[in-house]
Amino acid sequence: MVNSMLVRIHQSGHLAEITGERYELVKEGIAYYKKIREHIAKGKPFWPLGLPNFEDSWFSYGLKLPQKLPLAVWRMESEGDKVILPIPDLKERDVNPSFGSF
Repeated sequence: MVNSMLVRIHQSGHLAEITGERYELVKEGIAYYKKIREHIAKGKPFWPLGLPNFEDSWFSYGLKLPQKLPLAVWRMESEGDKVILPIPDLKERDVNPSFGSF
């Protein structure tokens, strides 16, 4: 669901057949999207690692908002488990990253 979380959410597949933990994850994702969607139209999109290519090891997309910077990061086919995201707007600032909160 992260693929659409910072733009316009969409669902596909056999959603009526999802049960258990997967159903709860979809439900949680949609609830979170409803919480943040009012901010999406106000955000300016940016790609910290540049526009992606199929060969990239990592991909990242974010929205610049006045007080927040929601960011999605995908690990594609990287041997490493860490990536440095160059975000000049955050340089020399105190940053408090949080996962899943807005």
